[in-house]
Amino acid sequence: MASRSSTDRSAAAGVVGKPHGVRGEVRIVAPAGDLAWWKSLSTVSLLRKDGTEFPVELASARSAGETILVSFKGYESRSAVETLRRAAILVPSEKLPSLPDGVYYHSDILGLSVETEDGVVLGRVEEIIETGANDVYVVRDGGRETLVPAIRQVIVLVEPERGRMVIRPMPGLLSEES
Repeated sequence: MASRSSTDRSAAAGVVGKPHGVRGEVRIVAPAGDLAWWKSLSTVSLLRKDGTEFPVELASARSAGETILVSFKGYESRSAVETLRRAAILVPSEKLPSLPDGVYYHSDILGLSVETEDGVVLGRVEEIIETGANDVYVVRDGGRETLVPAIRQVIVLVEPERGRMVIRPMPGLLSEES
């Protein structure tokens, strides 16, 4: 889900989603981590889009259907947790739960070199846009920017250990200049 922390070896386990109810609970948007894993956490760091990072203590974690709901100490109202919305939830990398094959944390994707099946290097993944349906990787090389949808028809190979991603561009994905 988002990026590595600049201050330590942390990675985003999820993102603070919409508030739930009026008592300060929020939905967690995360690729992995069952309720027991979220309950095992006592303190996490939150990283806002503006780069502000700060620690918070988890007060509770529970499930509501397929959704994980958490509350943070010191944030006991809907308006208080609304200020945390869209913040990345950072945990030490070694505490991240394993993901199924083919599913990656944002911290695994950011920085990868992207090339086509023909070996044309497009640049590096510098940003990830969460659209709801699928993520979109923002690949930049100098002044050129390519938006790559994170869908099976396009992503052929992801090799974080080798620092690369191979794509099969859909018609119209690449400009004539690429």
